[in-house]
Amino acid sequence: MIKGEFTRIHTLNKSKWFNELIVRYGVNKQDGNAIRKSDDAIRLTSTFGYRNDTISNWYHSARLNFNTQFTNGYNYPNTSSAISKPFAPAYTFLGVGAEYFNKKQKLNVYISPLTMKIPWF
Repeated sequence: MIKGEFTRIHTLNKSKWFNELIVRYGVNKQDGNAIRKSDDAIRLTSTFGYRNDTISNWYHSARLNFNTQFTNGYNYPNTSSAISKPFAPAYTFLGVGAEYFNKKQKLNVYISPLTMKIPWF
């Protein structure tokens, strides 16, 4: 399995911008079966938050999340026709809400009453 996680947090006075990229790809070989894909994911998350003062841990936030995959997916053992393809499906989630972020307690809670899901393919 290949796995990578990249995170960047930029804070400036009353604003916070969090970016995270997670990529995973894995294959599995068992007795009597051909090599099969066991994990395949690309996830990008970006959250921007603004708070009214520098004392509060609550932010007014907007989040973008993008999810997709690298390679074809199959309904094993049938590998003659793919049931999914690279970047198909791909989904984007856009949300607006509130976020509680406390670095000392390592606590992060995001609440989004307004969320929209956009399928790409």
